[in-house]
Amino acid sequence: MLWTVAVVGLPFVAAIALVTGCRHSGPRIARVATLTASILTLVAAAVLLQRSHEHVPIAFEWLPGAGTIGLALSSSSLWLVLAIAGIAALALLGDGEFDAPFRNTSWALIMVALSAGFAALLVDHFIARYVVLEVAALCAGLAPLAELPSGTAGRLVWRTYLPLRVGDAGLLVGILLLGEAAGTLNITLALEAGATLGGASLAFAVGGLVLAAWIKAAGWPMHLWALTGRRLSLSAHAVLFATLLPTLGLYLLYRTAPLLVLVEPLRLAALWIGAGSATLSALGALLQSDQRTAQVYVGAAQAGLCLLAAASGLQTTLLLAVFVLMPLRLLSLLTADAAERACTSPRRRLAAGVFALGGLISFGFSLTITWWVRTGAAGELPVPLAAVLLAEFASALTAVWVFRTVWQLAAGRRPSEVPDWPAAGVCWPQWASLAVLGGGALISGLGCRELASRLMGTSEIPWPSALAILRYAATAPALPLVAVAALGVLVLRRRLNDRAAGRASHAPERLQTVTRALRSLIGGEGAQRASERAVTGAARLATAVERGGLEALLGCIGHLATKGPQLVYQTIEQGGLTRLLSRTANLVAAGSQVAYQAIEHGGLEALLGRVVATVLKVSRSMQAWHTGRLRRNLLYVTLMLAILVAALLAWEW
Repeated sequence: MLWTVAVVGLPFVAAIALVTGCRHSGPRIARVATLTASILTLVAAAVLLQRSHEHVPIAFEWLPGAGTIGLALSSSSLWLVLAIAGIAALALLGDGEFDAPFRNTSWALIMVALSAGFAALLVDHFIARYVVLEVAALCAGLAPLAELPSGTAGRLVWRTYLPLRVGDAGLLVGILLLGEAAGTLNITLALEAGATLGGASLAFAVGGLVLAAWIKAAGWPMHLWALTGRRLSLSAHAVLFATLLPTLGLYLLYRTAPLLVLVEPLRLAALWIGAGSATLSALGALLQSDQRTAQVYVGAAQAGLCLLAAASGLQTTLLLAVFVLMPLRLLSLLTADAAERACTSPRRRLAAGVFALGGLISFGFSLTITWWVRTGAAGELPVPLAAVLLAEFASALTAVWVFRTVWQLAAGRRPSEVPDWPAAGVCWPQWASLAVLGGGALISGLGCRELASRLMGTSEIPWPSALAILRYAATAPALPLVAVAALGVLVLRRRLNDRAAGRASHAPERLQTVTRALRSLIGGEGAQRASERAVTGAARLATAVERGGLEALLGCIGHLATKGPQLVYQTIEQGGLTRLLSRTANLVAAGSQVAYQAIEHGGLEALLGRVVATVLKVSRSMQAWHTGRLRRNLLYVTLMLAILVAALLAWEW
């Protein structure tokens, strides 16, 4: 019990100390206090993992009839707590800019969010988990207020918190439906009882839970809330927006996956959404020049592959994805930052090499997921071949992005949005974090199969050999097609740059040979003119964005997102829809009574009586359907989700 309280309470105590005791102290003292609390939390999580078999005597009843609130120290949740604590400690250690004036408040929010996230993973009650998830989302929403000016931060707060709030509403729908079926809100019992549901109840419950998991995992097009992290410090971006909330989303998807495969329409929709969103997100990453923005899109592509795996029946793969992908996200953020801040070329190349190592492991894991889905490792669940091809295209596009980023970092380019405070090179704590993450990535890449079987007992998954993965990469049609297309774009871009500079092309002879082959394949100069027009159109679009077109579009979207909830609230919460249905029912009842009195013959009178009774019954059912709290919440979620998706799609395109 003591170690459990330490895991949840130490970050919260550190947050209080940062806000009160360390308010007037220097940033170094605050950093030492934060690192000490994170390391002690990591140690407590490791000790708690060794004692996971012990009974935890923490149980109380909050709401009558909702079950007992207690802790479930399962091995999966404890491993996730340990992974998040380790990533948070390395992120706080590797943040190169720790002397900014906002650090105390920002670190306090990170500590509170970590405490809430640990409680969400350890608690075994839906209401308690819902509350702590709200706290974690609120900390992420308030992070811009702690680090940015008020004018910019206010807009980012709503863009961050509103999608997360919609996800929590979907989670509440699933909780209420499962609680009604099980008679308790204990998570294990409610999920077991959910398998006995059928029809619309199970579909709504699973849909709400998957929606909440998809939003928290930052899947496309709900990934836009995670774009707020690129404007914040490296530690806030890495812990809150790239690790904690996506991990909570993937864990929720892991617990929901057994119910998802029971609803065939939702399962097929999840397959197509996962594969399609992964491909679109990978394309979006290639179109971004800012490194942090591109990494958010790569995270959205990874979330799409995880949704594809969950819909294919690969439940345990989701846990393995957390342990493999989350440290690699921190590694990519730290290496990109180190390469941009490095003062010498060898250090930049070293950081780029570590980034290439992480990108190679991430690409290999994505290929492994698609190999599992294609070979039917989950059993008899059918997966459309087109969805698998889309997932393979997403993996190949991610590999192209990794190659391009490594090239840019090694060349010394600075594509990221560097903060306003001055940079002073790369400090030794950041190199230490990179060494730990790089060594861990190398060990996990070489012994991923043994590590997975030792951590989670996934030895029953048919793990492919290195030769099988190489054979699969060579025979999958998406990889060579994407490679040829990327090479063609590279050659075309060089020719256009040379033509714009007024000099002859100096491409190597091999590239010119490939160019001639591509021309003969795709139709000669006509395709080249079409490509030049596409590049010119993209340049005009970029010019329009730089002149303020994007800001005007975002202003319209923000106005729509503000007025839409007000209209929904006035229509539903203030009784407008209920009054309309009541008047409609009264009108139908009055008309039915007049028709009943006007008919004199018995047979027709009996027939009309049945019709009137049916109409009255339907009217009363509709009125009762819209007066309940749960039904209002369902309609509220549907309308809000439609407005939000329309706004996000308008923004995206």
